[in-house]
Amino acid sequence: MTDEQFEKLLADFAQLVSYKFGDMINQIPYKFRPVAMAVVSNCIASQIPLMSEEDLKVYEAMRKSSEIITLPQEMDPRKNL
Repeated sequence: MTDEQFEKLLADFAQLVSYKFGDMINQIPYKFRPVAMAVVSNCIASQIPLMSEEDLKVYEAMRKSSEIITLPQEMDPRKNL
């Protein structure tokens, strides 16, 4: 596998995770979303100290290089597929 293929695989996987998480959050009634987001944030934070040094480097690199945007549901690009 080339570096370019590996980068595409990572980007595709990251997009899949982003979509799934966004879909999950959007299923929660709006007034409860802050609670759900706080719980998810705390769950993630609790796992970080358990990561190996190598995994932590990957996590930080991905976190710093990722850009997430939020669109209204009617503009979801998956609807055109």
